[in-house]
Formats: sequence, structure tokens, C-alpha cells
Amino acid sequence: MSVCSGSTARDRAVVPVNRYNNHYEWVDLSVDTDEGPLRIKGATDPIIVDEDAVPLLPTEIKTKSDIETLTSPNRHHRAQLHAYMAGLSEKFDIDLIDGVLLYASRKSLDVKVFHVTFDKEFWRDIVVEWASDHTRYRLGGNLPPASPEYDWECGFCDYRERCGRTDNPYEDTGPRGFLPLYDEYPKETVREYLDAHPEVKLTQTLARTYPDSPSSVE
Repeated sequence: MSVCSGSTARDRAVVPVNRYNNHYEWVDLSVDTDEGPLRIKGATDPIIVDEDAVPLLPTEIKTKSDIETLTSPNRHHRAQLHAYMAGLSEKFDIDLIDGVLLYASRKSLDVKVFHVTFDKEFWRDIVVEWASDHTRYRLGGNLPPASPEYDWECGFCDYRERCGRTDNPYEDTGPRGFLPLYDEYPKETVREYLDAHPEVKLTQTLARTYPDSPSSVE
């Protein structure tokens, strides 16, 4: 599968297209939405650049347990690469439309490479709209709906204990404060939260779990 569009990138690249180029960029992109300007930040994976270090071909590298049945890049990985392409285009005042998603198998070490072309509709209607929706929830002090696109997302969500997606007896619980009877908050997280929210009190459960925490008890 092709990883470059036309010969321009190949002609201008500092290194041959079949070699690894260890060049990264920090992206800090502002996007106007109905919820106001959004800031999208992140560090890219390696980028093929020209002799002036201007990006030609950004890459996004992912590992999976198995890539045997993988026939196309995951949508959320495409979204991430789109954010990098949009951010790099703004940062360098260029029109970057090609990127590469590379998947590596953690078992066999085989790789699959997918050429991704920047899709304005996908960027606007999927990526920016998703970010705008979640910004609205955050600014309103509400949790997003407990309906992730992928089930594994719940495992990385800081609010998974509050929305009914675990075995704990909580559902649609707001994002502030500590959950009663829940004692699995890391100690350092508890300290940081109390420092940032002096009005919050420890639950009796956490007071017993971390008796030296500097806060009164509900």
C-alpha cells in the first residue's frame, strides 16, 4: 500500500522513504466551534521532513496484539492523525494532506501501513464535533453519556466508577467529590484533589483508608 502521494514528498525528503526519520513536532492547534475555541495539543510520532525540517509526511505508530485481520485503520487513530495534520498545517503554513498509520503486532512484530488522506468532512463532522461535545460536557460540569464508541475506552476513563459502567452501585453521578464507600482512589490523587478543591471533604471510607490526609470528614 502506498504511503506517499505522488513524487513530491519522495523528492524533497531528507531521508529515503524506506528509512526511519526521528523527527517530532509539538502541535498546539486552536479550532473555532460553537462552544468557543478549542485547544488541541499533542506530540507527533516521527515525521518525514524536507531539508528545512518542514513536515512532508507525519506518521502515527500503534501496536496491537494481532494485526492479521486488520484491513483498515481504526477511526479514532485516523482522528488523531487528522489532528496532527491540521496542527502541522497551521504551524508551518502548509497544506498537509497525507499521513501514515503504521500498525505493529506485539506478537509477530509484523507491520501494516495505511495511507491516510486528510478528509475535511471527517475532520469537521467527526473529530471537531466530538471534541466540541465533550467540551460542552466539561464546561457544564456534566459527565458525557456512558456510551463510548469502543468498550475499552471505559478502562481509561477517570469517571468510569460514576456512570454505571462498572460493578459499583453508582450511575449518573456528577464529576465532583469522592464516591461514598469507594476506597480505590490513589493516595496522591486524593491529596491533589483536596489541594485543588478545599471545599471537598473526605468520605468516612477514605478517612479510614488514608488517616493522615489533611481534611475533615463528611
